[in-house]
Amino acid sequence: MLSAVAHRYAKALVEVAAAPGSASNPAAILSQLKAVDKPSRIRRSCASALLSPAVSPSRKRAIVTRVLGPLGLDNQARNFLFVSLTIARG
Repeated sequence: MLSAVAHRYAKALVEVAAAPGSASNPAAILSQLKAVDKPSRIRRSCASALLSPAVSPSRKRAIVTRVLGPLGLDNQARNFLFVSLTIARG
């Protein structure tokens, strides 16, 4: 079950992606986020760094950009990941 915070962020992402005039495709964002969730995409060492409160948010963004850059994430999907990492507690 999703936590209240996770549910709130997921709902906000859907609202932004499905908003009139949005250039994003909600189905494409979902597909991209599922691809990010595949274990082969993020090595265990990277995952530890992304979840660690000792790693700065700017460093986490750099890791995501480098590791997941080849996926060509939609801006909203990428920003959702950045926000999620900023608020994540290790």
